[in-house]
Amino acid sequence: MELSKDYDFQNSNNNSVIVEEPHILLEEDEGKFNKRVITLYGMCMKCKQQRSHYQWCQSCERKQCEENFVNWTSGNKEIDKFLQDTQLNSTKPQTFLEWIPFEKLKNINILDTIPGNTRSTIYSAIWKDGPRMSWNQENVKYERIETKVAIELYNDDDDNQIKKILSELKIYLDCHAQYCALLFQFYGISKQPDSNDYFIVKQFPQNNSLADYISQNFDNLDWETKLHLLLYLAEDLRALHSAGYVHRYLHPFSVLVFDNIGNSHGSSFNNFEDNCFCAIGGFSRCCKDLALLNTEEISGWQHYMAPEYLRYKTYSKASDIYAFGMIMHTVDTGYIPYYPLCIDHYLTIDIVQGLRPKISHNVPGGFENLIERCWNTEASLRPNIHEIYSILLNLWSSINRNKRLNSLNSISLEFLAADNIEYSKTKSQGTLSQKIEYNKPKDMDLSNIINLEPSEMINFIRKKNLVKFINKDELTTMKKIDSGHFGNMHRRLDFCSRIIRVLGISFDLSVQEYWLIMEHADGGNLRQYLKHYFSKLTWDDKIRLAYQIAEGIKFLQGEKILHRDLHSGNIVIHQGG
Repeated sequence: MELSKDYDFQNSNNNSVIVEEPHILLEEDEGKFNKRVITLYGMCMKCKQQRSHYQWCQSCERKQCEENFVNWTSGNKEIDKFLQDTQLNSTKPQTFLEWIPFEKLKNINILDTIPGNTRSTIYSAIWKDGPRMSWNQENVKYERIETKVAIELYNDDDDNQIKKILSELKIYLDCHAQYCALLFQFYGISKQPDSNDYFIVKQFPQNNSLADYISQNFDNLDWETKLHLLLYLAEDLRALHSAGYVHRYLHPFSVLVFDNIGNSHGSSFNNFEDNCFCAIGGFSRCCKDLALLNTEEISGWQHYMAPEYLRYKTYSKASDIYAFGMIMHTVDTGYIPYYPLCIDHYLTIDIVQGLRPKISHNVPGGFENLIERCWNTEASLRPNIHEIYSILLNLWSSINRNKRLNSLNSISLEFLAADNIEYSKTKSQGTLSQKIEYNKPKDMDLSNIINLEPSEMINFIRKKNLVKFINKDELTTMKKIDSGHFGNMHRRLDFCSRIIRVLGISFDLSVQEYWLIMEHADGGNLRQYLKHYFSKLTWDDKIRLAYQIAEGIKFLQGEKILHRDLHSGNIVIHQGG
């Protein structure tokens, strides 16, 4: 065991050893081993105090920061106070955020934007000084190296810009509390002097997004690499969830892939043979406590959205887990789930009712089981991120152990077999834009049942699972709103969409009646709507209503269906659109 060069021999004793690397020690007490575990980071040569982190003395750093405060300002008191407090309380290099003068940045270029991201613009730049990354053992200090960085500029006014920057950086710092740690680094804040725009400076992803990386390298990815990428992502999400946050926007384009240089990210399971690691790319949409969402608040990439979120329920950690399961599917297949199905209300309802992508036939059982658990329609039945991390670590360790020790077991054999199966010849570069199969009901010949009695028809529908059978006890907060050709209509406050779809059937045992469960139209029918709001409607509103009605008729006629009873009393209105 190599002793630290900072080791203080005068204050040493025979019961412990102080080293540079974090080391687990057991102290001997009166001839017996205590089970008290001590983690030591070595002693600082300057102040003779124990370091707060590997090669980091909080006491000395605090003193240097206080002396340097007079040498810089952001021009904004709120930002100055935030950065000063952060530096004074920083316990490791990853949480030391700086003010970076704009003149220290060069070669600024706009990067490709993330699909659906209208909140910010991403640039690349060269930071002339660079962050304190390289530890000089001889001089006992961090040295700076010119570094390529990423810049995130929020597309907002000055006040909101600053608010969003500080909010994202606070989440970043919260995720580094206690044993939590994120894998990529935020460096600080800078400002464009001409436009007065403030922006975040952070680590540059050399391999762009996870989607880009998979698309360009899928044919060369074996299962060990796939599992390791997912482990990195699970570690990041574990830090976020442990800090009490949910991400809300998790998909392959919001996950970034970095070169694995010098193991600077400090992953707890790092393999030095890895060429890269992936990490969550930003936290601007993260929240702790969310209220019930409405239709306007739903945003993101629908392929990766949990069914409860599509039903306007509260977004939770379990919703992130669903998205993680979809990313697992993408890493496995190289495909975007459901592509090329159109993102519309039909797909939304199908997902809510249980539609999921088809899992590859050669996927090892343990991996397939974990994906399906993450996809569970019931959010409470999904595994948490700690369990996911543990399972993925076990799967990856089995492969890695076999590679290092040539020690085969049932798990490693499964993944080795999967690696040896030749994928479809059509799979090539750009797999994230190709078609995949998905689980959906097969087409059915209904020509022989058109003459069935209504009760026989309902039994046939139930037997074939053509629609979901909903227990009457599940229908809460019911209120009678109208009656007509389809019998009494009730409202269930559950799912809202523009196009009326049949969600299922139910049966009221007390009156021996079947109920048709449909989506609720909160604006009533067109006749009632015009009666109440006609004086407020503009010609744009009227044309929009006419267009939507024509669109519905066009769809029916395209399916060779005649309505035969079209009037304002049976056209319903959604207030949201």
